Amino acid sequence: MTTSRTSTADPSAGPARSSDPMSAAGLWCIAGASILMVGAIATAAIHSSVPAADLSYPYTPAVFRLTEVLWTFAHALMFIGAVGLTRSGLLGTARLGRIAGWIVLAGLALIVPSELGFAFFATAADESTPSAVLGSAIGLSVVTAGLGFVLAGIASLRAGQWRGWGRYTPLLCGLFIFVVLLPAQIIRPSAYLWPVAGWSACFILLGLALYRQRPARGTATQAS
Repeated sequence: MTTSRTSTADPSAGPARSSDPMSAAGLWCIAGASILMVGAIATAAIHSSVPAADLSYPYTPAVFRLTEVLWTFAHALMFIGAVGLTRSGLLGTARLGRIAGWIVLAGLALIVPSELGFAFFATAADESTPSAVLGSAIGLSVVTAGLGFVLAGIASLRAGQWRGWGRYTPLLCGLFIFVVLLPAQIIRPSAYLWPVAGWSACFILLGLALYRQRPARGTATQAS
């Protein structure tokens, strides 16, 4: 005899298996954001003899190249986390969720080559043309990602597929940019690394939420 049964797992029913794509994306996101957060805090705390007018400050050009590659790698891992979010179904099936996902990915994807570009101008001045162009590109990409995350947060709350505190993390990643990161850049540009560390902490929470979120299961057919 064959019976059909439809079962949907409780989205808040404990941690997902690490082999799940969404869970793995969450771990990569945590790793990348942790690298960026620790790096931002460490860089902000360094007392250096390198002139503040140099793009590489507070690092020497050689060390600056290495750190830029590391930051690029961290951003790439955070992008993987965002891919996991957009493919999780947690943003719902409505148009808003799909549009939000693409905006998030576009913004985070642009950060990666822009960050890497700084490594090629390690000996340039902070106010040089390459620095201005790359800085503007990162600024645009961050604002784009922020808009996408705000929309993703709204889509997630509307969809109702995400249970627990995790459903607020996309909105947190977006609002932090407009409420904290950008105002801090305007008010005190020299302290920008601390808001960057804060934004990275938001991504750690997002990655943790993705890791803990058990994917919903569809219809299962069992034979007996």
